[in-house]
Amino acid sequence: MEVFTIKDNKVIINPDVLSIPQFREIWDRDKSSAKEIAEKELAYVYHMCAYKSVYRNYPEDIQEYKIKEDYFKNTKWEPDSIILKAVEKFKELSDTHSMRFLNAAITACNKLIKYYHGIDFSERDNKGNAVYKVNEVTTALEKSGKIIQSLELLKEKVEKELAINNTKVRGGGTINKREE
Repeated sequence: MEVFTIKDNKVIINPDVLSIPQFREIWDRDKSSAKEIAEKELAYVYHMCAYKSVYRNYPEDIQEYKIKEDYFKNTKWEPDSIILKAVEKFKELSDTHSMRFLNAAITACNKLIKYYHGIDFSERDNKGNAVYKVNEVTTALEKSGKIIQSLELLKEKVEKELAINNTKVRGGGTINKREE
């Protein structure tokens, strides 16, 4: 779902998005003529959920912090129930099975990264044995390449899926299997 477009260095809200009640509620409650608050709140929704968001490059626990910092200049800002409903609606409308699977895989991958960062080969248990054994860690690291390859294949599948879903055919036609 394309929420924004950029024109002349200005963020433009896609009118189709405003036809969805949860997004319309965010838009309508901002009584200012410039709709700056609504734009920030919709940007939050988009960047928290959208597959194409540049903020997806951050681990989940940092992603929201960075969005708050960049859009609201306040990391203490919290989304209200209206924004949370819009987040859920966005996910409902845009997530496919493969996208949900990819998100779960990315979450697991980020946990592995944290695990690897926490490895201390000098750490010992109560009996004086190494908590992290070099052989076990290196074997796991060797398998990481396969994990990354699998993630990349899954990303390609999701991107292909998105490209097909975003293709508009004149006259309301459909794309057949050979045209994919």
